[in-house]
Amino acid sequence: MGATRASANGYVAPPSFSMESGFYSAGFDMTLEADSATEIWYTLDCSDPRTSQTRILYNGAVTVCECSDKANVINAVDPTLYSDTTDGQTAR
Repeated sequence: MGATRASANGYVAPPSFSMESGFYSAGFDMTLEADSATEIWYTLDCSDPRTSQTRILYNGAVTVCECSDKANVINAVDPTLYSDTTDGQTAR
């Protein structure tokens, strides 16, 4: 994992993903990478992984299924709830 990717203001750098965002014709296993001291939490129900009781601690590849036969669900996150990790400014 190498050197710490934390910025000068103390925020931890976001994880890197093994796959780019986009549309895929088949399922795949996606891996995440972060600094060794960083825990990655995620949810499958679009809830906030910082506080959700359904959050999952990442410990290996996450299977992303081919779901073209399922209805699309869009989740909007209010960007004012999160700060940019590089300059402390609110994301827009």
